[in-house]
Amino acid sequence: METNSMNIARAPMLTHTVDELLAALRRPAIFLGESAAPAELLAEYEEADWSVAHHEIRDILAAHEETPAIAFRVLDAAARFLKFHGLRLHGNPWLHMLCFQGVAGISYVLHLDLDREDANTWNDRFCDALANSDLLNSVFSLSLRHRGPVR
Repeated sequence: METNSMNIARAPMLTHTVDELLAALRRPAIFLGESAAPAELLAEYEEADWSVAHHEIRDILAAHEETPAIAFRVLDAAARFLKFHGLRLHGNPWLHMLCFQGVAGISYVLHLDLDREDANTWNDRFCDALANSDLLNSVFSLSLRHRGPVR
């Protein structure tokens, strides 16, 4: 008889594209659901226009020999965490790309409907959950922060 872990190990890996990742990042309700993120909530890309983000994400992932799947694993972990704890977004998420002196990474910030202290506590707990899933130090980082601006 097979165990659950054997079934999981044999399950086919889903592939995701950079375009699918960009759609999810831009509209967090896609991966969080409308119970955690209003459908009209749009993320902001800090450095440039969203049309540039595709190439930057592709290049950063390639530099780390990763695929968009790593980001989807983190996004899925965030969705499960927020749903389990009944947390909701307040403010536009922020996407940030870091490329400096050989260091490259993708950072995504979700603003929770909480004050700074409570959001920091939930972020610490989320980081623990990511660490337990070996996702904490990936090329794609996701942080939970206090209420952000709504545009």
